[in-house]
Amino acid sequence: MSDGAREAFRLAVLGVLDSPVWSQVHAGTVIAQHQNGTVDVLVDDDRVQQVTHAGVRVGAPGMGVALQQGDRVSVAFEDGDPRKPIVWSVDHDPAATAGVARVGDQVDCGTLVLTIVNGQIAGTYVSPTGVATTIQPGMPIALEGRVVSGSNRVMLR
Repeated sequence: MSDGAREAFRLAVLGVLDSPVWSQVHAGTVIAQHQNGTVDVLVDDDRVQQVTHAGVRVGAPGMGVALQQGDRVSVAFEDGDPRKPIVWSVDHDPAATAGVARVGDQVDCGTLVLTIVNGQIAGTYVSPTGVATTIQPGMPIALEGRVVSGSNRVMLR
């Protein structure tokens, strides 16, 4: 395609769109998240500047995400309409290293060994972190739990 034809095509496309800025994806910083889950974002692109009450789209139905002030996100505009901002991507957080626990995951609650001494129950509880506690008669036992089969595909901080 010649430079003249390329320029004519570019101008024709621009003539169809009110402004190409609304059909682009923009990086930005979360200012606040509202009770209804929408967010206000300060967009890096000066042509957009700030969007308010942008809907947040995450990976699957029924999911939500709690964003914090300062989180980096991607903002787009549904149907290229500046009245319909959406946040559809959140930057990876390198501090997010804890796997997510799911219903049905296994939990290590330590080891409890009880014995009867002189007609009374006594024993030892070893927590999942290896801390041993000697159990005396009548002593409450605070069990600890540690999820051992959480997801390694979804990480949180």
